[in-house]
Amino acid sequence: MSSILKRLCRNKKWLGSLEQMAGTPFQIVLLDGKVLWGTTGEQNALVNANILDGEETIGFLRASKACVQALTDIFNHFVQQEQEKRRLGTETLDRYKELTMLYHSAEQFAAVMDPHEIAVKVAREIQKIVPGDGVSFFLLGEQSLVLEQLYSSGDLPAPTIVLGAGLLGQIAQNEHGEIVNDLEADARFANELAASSLLCVPMRLKEQLIGLVCVYRKEPYQYTAADLKLVSVLAFQCSTAIENARLYEKLKLSYQELEGKQQELAGAYKSQTEFGFLFTSIVLIISLYTFLVGLFNVSSDHNSVYAVQFTASRLLELAVLGLVIIIIVKSGMPLKGFGVTLRGWQAAITEAVAISLPIMILMVVAKYWLVRNTTMFADSTLFLWSNFNFSYVTYIVVAPLQEFVTRGVFQTTIERLLVGHNSHFWAIANTSFVFGALHLHSSLNLAIAAFVTSWLWGFMYARQRTLVGVSISHFLLGNFADLLGFWSFF
Repeated sequence: MSSILKRLCRNKKWLGSLEQMAGTPFQIVLLDGKVLWGTTGEQNALVNANILDGEETIGFLRASKACVQALTDIFNHFVQQEQEKRRLGTETLDRYKELTMLYHSAEQFAAVMDPHEIAVKVAREIQKIVPGDGVSFFLLGEQSLVLEQLYSSGDLPAPTIVLGAGLLGQIAQNEHGEIVNDLEADARFANELAASSLLCVPMRLKEQLIGLVCVYRKEPYQYTAADLKLVSVLAFQCSTAIENARLYEKLKLSYQELEGKQQELAGAYKSQTEFGFLFTSIVLIISLYTFLVGLFNVSSDHNSVYAVQFTASRLLELAVLGLVIIIIVKSGMPLKGFGVTLRGWQAAITEAVAISLPIMILMVVAKYWLVRNTTMFADSTLFLWSNFNFSYVTYIVVAPLQEFVTRGVFQTTIERLLVGHNSHFWAIANTSFVFGALHLHSSLNLAIAAFVTSWLWGFMYARQRTLVGVSISHFLLGNFADLLGFWSFF
């Protein structure tokens, strides 16, 4: 501390005035004997007194016995003032550095929205101001008693901390920062980390524990209250930044969820509009088809009516199919959404055959009973093989086309337009009535048969979502009914 004496002795005018006031010369001498003030002449009459900085001697004052104590008190007072100035200056500088560091760190943390990256930046700031071999961060899981390691700049072998277990667990549970400069001497220490000295600060936010910050040294080190204070401030900043990051992530997820919902609503509105247009178009096309078929019936004589009906129906069905496909393609909707898909075709075929065969057996039993017990079928055989003609082959194409228009397009469109748990039922009901009405041009009996079978195929399609099964069932039952002679009755 000789620098304080040297600075005081530079003020020669002040020392001269002090000598005049005392009425006697004096000397200021350093510990090494160097004289900073006064003559080196006769010294036998001079008495030495210690100049103190607190309890430390930093030099000597030599003066007559009468004045030595008073002069020494004056110098000790000025030394104390200089030391206080230095302390205040150092403290002010430290505060400035601390504020600068806090401002800089707060500015850095505010721009980061990832908890791990925040921990990395805080660790770097801590290691700039507090000595340590490593800094570790632990976060408390939601509704959990375990703190998971978020980041560690050293090799701290403690990936998890259980609240109340071991030294770190108890510090976290108590929620108060601690300095443990001798870990081996602490009864709570359970060898959970390879270190000699530890500074540990809980991270708290809104009066709740959210994590823990640990700074440690492998070799013994004396951490101070100032170190604890700085780390505590940075830990608080870290807590705030991590909470902001969590809130940002929740907000981001909420925004993405809302954006997804908005896209879903936009897609649903677009789909509703497209299906509404498609439904309107199908109704108009089916109505036109019905009128045209009826017109052919009226304009044809009795002998040629079946041939005209058959040819006209098939041509109109092809025209309807073409118009429907054009409308669907222009709407951008995929055909697989209307049952044009082979997904699950094997199961669909198996189910269609399994359902159709019992019905075909019942049809044979019914025909047999009609032949035996009614006059209408008295002259008929069980099977009318003469009915087998080219129309059986064309039905391989006709059945799938009819199913595509009725089940694939009409039923699907109504399902999409309706809402509620019973949308499938009402879609099948509407489709069945329309399908039956489309056969009224032939006969009422055929319309009733078409209405009944449409319920079967409607439920089958609603279950399978492919036209494969219903088309096969339609083909089998339609041709088999003709082979038994039921079309003559209908």
